[in-house]
Amino acid sequence: YESFLQTLSQYSGLAFHPSTPETCCRLVLEAKMLGLNVETNQLIGASYEPWYNKNGLELTNIMRGKKEDQLKIIRDVRR
Repeated sequence: YESFLQTLSQYSGLAFHPSTPETCCRLVLEAKMLGLNVETNQLIGASYEPWYNKNGLELTNIMRGKKEDQLKIIRDVRR
């Protein structure tokens, strides 16, 4: 996995055009977190999120916070 990210980081961009909907494509998000220019179509569900226009460390920090947000939602539902 780390070697994949090392290889991906050597590129300046990623073109990903799925033919079926992708709710939250990990490849696209990781490319954006690495600072790559991402070219995609309207089938990436995450592209409709308010944080999708972020890149690099800013997006990385948002995604780290999402983990805690989801855990809080699960804990609240269980109560």
